[in-house]
Amino acid sequence: MNATISRAPGPRQIVDRAAAPCVSIDDAVAAEGDSGDSTASFNVWLTSSSGQTISVAYQTSDGSAIGGADYGTSQGVVTFAPGVLTQTVTIPIRGDLLNEATETFFVTLTNATNASICKAQAIGRILDNDPLPSIRPSIS
Repeated sequence: MNATISRAPGPRQIVDRAAAPCVSIDDAVAAEGDSGDSTASFNVWLTSSSGQTISVAYQTSDGSAIGGADYGTSQGVVTFAPGVLTQTVTIPIRGDLLNEATETFFVTLTNATNASICKAQAIGRILDNDPLPSIRPSIS
């Protein structure tokens, strides 16, 4: 065939134009208990799978609950390996014998890598299990 190639094909680059996954955190409810620690489990999840490792920082903050007294203050990083869609953050809940209203605290997501943040803050609700104090009249 009397033909020649005057220009060889150059390198090609594949660009992935899919949006980065979005990370969110769900609210949690935990029973207080009378002593020791129970846990509040917060689901952290991605809107879609990724071929990259994704990480996001989290930190607790007070609402009506006081860190260190009602729950264990916590901070850290949640990491999603490629293909993983959900992780869990567990926060210790301190038990006591005080009758209290339902108390709240927050877990906030920041500094996502290879993802954006859709829902950055979750509410943790601590349900009290202690009875109302009883009053007994004394007869003299």
